[in-house]
Amino acid sequence: SMRIHAEGYKSVYLPYRGSIGLVPADMRSFFKQQLKWSNGMFNLLFKRYPQLFLKFNLSAKIHYLFAGTFYFNGVSILLMTILPILFLFFNIFAIEIKLIDFAVHMLPLIVSSTLMTFYIQKWYTAKHEKGFPIKSMLLDRGSWFIYVTSLYFAIIGKNIPYLPTPKTAVKGAAPELVRPHIIMSVISLLAILYVPLFYYRIEWGTILMMGFAAINILLSLPIIYIGLVGIKEGKK
Repeated sequence: SMRIHAEGYKSVYLPYRGSIGLVPADMRSFFKQQLKWSNGMFNLLFKRYPQLFLKFNLSAKIHYLFAGTFYFNGVSILLMTILPILFLFFNIFAIEIKLIDFAVHMLPLIVSSTLMTFYIQKWYTAKHEKGFPIKSMLLDRGSWFIYVTSLYFAIIGKNIPYLPTPKTAVKGAAPELVRPHIIMSVISLLAILYVPLFYYRIEWGTILMMGFAAINILLSLPIIYIGLVGIKEGKK
């Protein structure tokens, strides 16, 4: 599509499901797929996008730039996980604000992103795909380590060979895939426990960072559970 638009052609989106495919059936397959997709997107952004930039019209320039940065959310999740840990262990005040005031400031972002999520579902053709995408959000968040690894490979120029995605589930646990999530969760828990043990006074900014660390742990639990327990027979 980048090459087509670079040559001046136009495209039209049709909300029509032409075919139905199978998704990865286990965590190893899913992470393998995400590694391929994210690495391909980074290579397009770093290599193809600059080559075709001058041929794009303004709309294509903006669209492909933002599309190419999607998998940077792995870096943002990594930072959101590490920063509360650093702030708590080193008693750094990132922000001094009450929880209710922070929630008020976050409300416009939460409302607008939620409305956009439901608005684009008007083009979904399958009813079971509609609704609040909590499962996909948790999977996306749990893939941060894969996205960061893929970005690193793209920066150093390491090519990832074609990896066909298995369509049959591999039963059993895959603890090695969630080791980074476990490490980050344990360190986050230690950072939270560090506060009442070693802080002389707990400020609102510290409570906020403790809340962020706790949220990071809770959001990591589903992917950790799947990695340690594995998928169940007959479950998707």
